[in-house]
Amino acid sequence: MNFGKRSLALGAPLTLSLLLAALLFMAPNGASANPLEASAKTRVRMGIDAGLGAALGDTKGAAFSLLGHLGLQANDLFAIYWQPGMWVDGWAARGDVDVDVYTFMSQMGMIDFSLSRFFQLGAGGGVDFGRFGVCHSPEEGGRPECELFTKELRPAAEARMAVIIPLPGLRARWGLPIVFRAHTTFMGNKDYIHSLTMGVGLMRF
Repeated sequence: MNFGKRSLALGAPLTLSLLLAALLFMAPNGASANPLEASAKTRVRMGIDAGLGAALGDTKGAAFSLLGHLGLQANDLFAIYWQPGMWVDGWAARGDVDVDVYTFMSQMGMIDFSLSRFFQLGAGGGVDFGRFGVCHSPEEGGRPECELFTKELRPAAEARMAVIIPLPGLRARWGLPIVFRAHTTFMGNKDYIHSLTMGVGLMRF
């Protein structure tokens, strides 16, 4: 059962990659004809996306992310926004790892840069609050030992990469982002939780 769940979680990026290729093929041709403008008007930046992936570092299992964002698109090239979110890690762990599913909320301040109408890079920092699972492998080998921390507030950092599929009506700047996220929670004592997900959403940029 665990193997099947883990295969589903880790196979999701491949499925999304195939979807990305299909959507890029169907994207409006006019999008690439409009260059980005640093003098473009400031407007609202908003969106939501969900993703699947893996929880790595000092933890085990699969990861799920659900995140929204709201802020300012300063021009065609630069945006700054608030990004609240929920992460569910530790599920579908392999059989020799005794870690429960844990959920935490994130509050991040993000900036990103649009390198074209199809591609964005961003990063930011903030805090995570909730329940966390940290696992260590004994020095002599054997079953990893896992510990759950509840009601914890921890610093966090995140990097974001997105490929945008423009929707019809380019002035509205709506698109379907295929989002790759690398989110790190700093647990102290050199312990880290790395949550890596790939997902799809809807955004105005």
